Amino acid sequence: MAKILVVDDNRQLNRMLQDVLESWKHTVYVTEDGYTCVDTARREQPDLIFLDVMLPGLSGYEVCSALKKDTTLRETAVILMTALSDVESRIHGYSCGADLFLTKPVHFDELRVLIEQFLQRKQDHETMETRYAVAETLNFVFTMVLRRPTPINKMKLVYCNKLLQGMDWTSDEEEQARIACMLVPIQPLFREADYNLDQLLKAMQPLKMAAWLTPIIRFLSAPPEQRDQYLPLLTRAHCEKPAQLALLISHYITLYNQTQGDRRRILSILTGESASAHYDPVILKRLTELINAEIVFASIES
Repeated sequence: MAKILVVDDNRQLNRMLQDVLESWKHTVYVTEDGYTCVDTARREQPDLIFLDVMLPGLSGYEVCSALKKDTTLRETAVILMTALSDVESRIHGYSCGADLFLTKPVHFDELRVLIEQFLQRKQDHETMETRYAVAETLNFVFTMVLRRPTPINKMKLVYCNKLLQGMDWTSDEEEQARIACMLVPIQPLFREADYNLDQLLKAMQPLKMAAWLTPIIRFLSAPPEQRDQYLPLLTRAHCEKPAQLALLISHYITLYNQTQGDRRRILSILTGESASAHYDPVILKRLTELINAEIVFASIES
């Protein structure tokens, strides 16, 4: 069973959630403010944190951000509880690192399903190399190739996590997508070093996930006009969706830098490219919704 931390300044709700969760055989910790939450989380290392947005002192957003910056807690799932239903609040929450939102009043059937899903994801995750260990391995390989550091693009990971919210993917597909998004652009490596793609892939074979990571890298490193030939490889390795998500996010980040963050222009470019580039329509739709929400949020802030 799980260790769960409940953080809400409503003592009645705290007591009710604690009773229900303990009846499901979970170990439950309860706090009523943000400062105590952070201290308790560091001490008890919970599997899940249910965190109210409206807290005295530190807000739920601030607490979530602090938790996700802590290297000992970054894998702990944080579910923000709120009565707010507006898009802007959720975007802000996801930007702080929230894994999911739970709308108040809490429905216990939904709560139970959420807990089961996160625990299964955690169990699956622990049977694989962690994505951080994989990223460090790849970083070392790329550093050796280029003879200079190749840092992970954090913006790609942020958008990867945002896109995965609401996508009905398996935990393996989500993990594959995150690892794929950690890859630096492969093709430029071979313009700067005396190595080729096959040598790079050979160096990665000790990884258990080489069976699906290899076709993803071949797909992502191929020129646009040649990518379709790698789709059968992706299909056989059951990793086509993660590869398509990584491709689209990488392209979005490139466009973001080229247009100085002009999201409306990016949307226009992506729409114009969609047919010829064969983007996954579900992933493109989700990215389009996310960009539109960010446009609204930016207009409100200004």
